[in-house]
Amino acid sequence: MSTHYRLLAGLDYPTDPRVVRRHARGDIHDGDRARNRDVPLGAVVDDLPAHSLPWLLEQGLVVETTDAVSSEAEIDAMRRWQAELGLGGAR
Repeated sequence: MSTHYRLLAGLDYPTDPRVVRRHARGDIHDGDRARNRDVPLGAVVDDLPAHSLPWLLEQGLVVETTDAVSSEAEIDAMRRWQAELGLGGAR
């Protein structure tokens, strides 16, 4: 069973294993971002690149969750919280 993470900010990240391996080595190409997965604030995912998880957790951009989905109320609450903190760019 995979671990799920709730996004506390909108993120885009690669899901192609070849691209993920290159990014982990620091080898990022200009065209990579066009193929990234674009995920909105509040979404629950289980496919974040493993090499990014420690940093994402440390920065408070994701939290581990046992939920498989977010309710609309939870997403709205996260958007209000971001707005109160003056954090822009919520997707």
